[in-house]
Amino acid sequence: MLYLTTGNRFEFLFEDSTYVQLDGYIHKAVSEHNLPSGRMLFCGMSSAGTRAMKFAIWCLMGKSAYGTRPKAVAVCDAPLDFVRFWRELDRAKRLQRSPVTVNEATWVTAVLERNLRDTPKDNPEAYHDYSAFCYELENGGHVELLRSTAFRAYTEPDVQWWIENCGKDYYSMNALDAAAAVNQLRILGNSKAELILTTGKGMHPDGRRHPHSWSIVDNGELVEWLLRLK
Repeated sequence: MLYLTTGNRFEFLFEDSTYVQLDGYIHKAVSEHNLPSGRMLFCGMSSAGTRAMKFAIWCLMGKSAYGTRPKAVAVCDAPLDFVRFWRELDRAKRLQRSPVTVNEATWVTAVLERNLRDTPKDNPEAYHDYSAFCYELENGGHVELLRSTAFRAYTEPDVQWWIENCGKDYYSMNALDAAAAVNQLRILGNSKAELILTTGKGMHPDGRRHPHSWSIVDNGELVEWLLRLK
């Protein structure tokens, strides 16, 4: 298992140089430890899942200097469509239902608008290009590059919890992106694209209930899935 970081806690992978940095780390690890480069699983939770999928797409575009390619990609409750994501964050700011939600929405929209040069209303192309998956685009945008790559999206769509605790509903949940991305890949002929839905498994390490958690993933079964792939 490799834990990759660019050193930026709030990395969004806006710059090509950050992809190159991650590519170099993987190549170094593979070379020095004789790792099976053809069996790599890129995975992550929330924004780390977004990064894992975007890095996979970057590699599948042929941009890796070392030929890095994922055997599979797995994301856990990650935002993938940043047109939808920006809209739900903007709505959260206006609704003012939860201080935590409003704080996240405020700084994330500011980062997106600064780096993508405006909102998706005024610069939709930038958000389309940035998104790992985009519902508005033909074939889902960049996700089309995963049509031959094993893919899993984990999510626990407990809408009742989101309504009661955050004032959010289905339109605000990353589960929309997960389901739509898997559906698009299946339409494109990817029989190895799977949507994994759970119920009642989302818990923070301190025991608090929260469906947006890596605890919904069965780690052992995920590894077994990877090993079964041809």
